[in-house]
Amino acid sequence: MFYAGSSENDVPVPLGNFFGQDSLPTAIDIHSDLDVVVTGSLDGSCHVYSLATQRTLRTLDFADETDELVPRLLRISSLGYVVAYCESAHFHELQVHSLQNGARVARYMPSSILLSLAMSANGEYLVTGGENGTVSLFAVIGSEGFLQLIADWKCESKVCSLALVASVNCEAICAGLESGALNVIELRGVI
Repeated sequence: MFYAGSSENDVPVPLGNFFGQDSLPTAIDIHSDLDVVVTGSLDGSCHVYSLATQRTLRTLDFADETDELVPRLLRISSLGYVVAYCESAHFHELQVHSLQNGARVARYMPSSILLSLAMSANGEYLVTGGENGTVSLFAVIGSEGFLQLIADWKCESKVCSLALVASVNCEAICAGLESGALNVIELRGVI
């Protein structure tokens, strides 16, 4: 994190440094209300840091029995969980880990390689977008467990970017597509 200098000739000064990653960072998310920064790296490690102290709180294990998984996308839920999309040479999956103890509490195999994740502000909903043009909406914690699929929508091309609004006034997903289109999916009555 950097504070900008008072003039355009000033060099930004780091506010703090986070140490512990031994490999190229591949994903990062910050949740200031929970005081956490989560980073993933090419070697498969994932670190949870305190935003205030820059100290490592714990590491998360994404390893599978046979493959080393690399975290590519991370989102922190205000409910106290980290949702990570991980890939290996052989497969890809979403994992949910507890911030409290680092335990993996759920796994989900998406139907295609994911390119984007978005989390609702209240941390209750996750939306994914992938190479096959599918937008999927999940309850992070549903009545049947973690990552409960609520709905899928098929788009005309790859889903490259996402935004999710779930408030009293507006409930919608915005999906940026490889074709250049921006699809808006209304969620009234869905969530």
